[in-house]
Amino acid sequence: MDVEGMELGMTPVSSEGDGTMADEVKLNPPTAALSEKSGKTRGKNPRDIKYLAFDLEKTDTLPKDMKTFMAVTKTTSEADLLDYAIGGYNDSQYSAASDEIGEFIDDAWDKEYQNQFRLTVRNFSKLSGKSIEDTVTMVMPAVKAGWEAKVAAKKAAAENPVPVSA
Repeated sequence: MDVEGMELGMTPVSSEGDGTMADEVKLNPPTAALSEKSGKTRGKNPRDIKYLAFDLEKTDTLPKDMKTFMAVTKTTSEADLLDYAIGGYNDSQYSAASDEIGEFIDDAWDKEYQNQFRLTVRNFSKLSGKSIEDTVTMVMPAVKAGWEAKVAAKKAAAENPVPVSA
């Protein structure tokens, strides 16, 4: 098969074989892939289901660009792609708004501090077997003291800048 007759995204991989997609997959396996997942239907009488989804824990199997995403999901329509984007955005916004730890976060904290707080609470809760609320009660005094120290250090640095030597 000559290069002009190849499908979009295909690259010649060797002079051996018959030049089919099967040869390419054998020599250059795709890095992005969907995994089979199991779940249950919603409703009164749930039943077992299987579906394909990206495995977020296997980051090497996630697409790195839209072209790869479209190829792996076999999405050819821009309208379908937009539906996926809107659904993903809405799910992300809902997750952020409904975060059970979010109610304990001080709005004055910067994003990095908020993320570290979430991580600390989740990890400690999981490790100790304590509820999120119990964990927050335990760590909050140290977290508040840490934030006050960070703010004080930032203020001191602004008031006493370190001179730059030439």
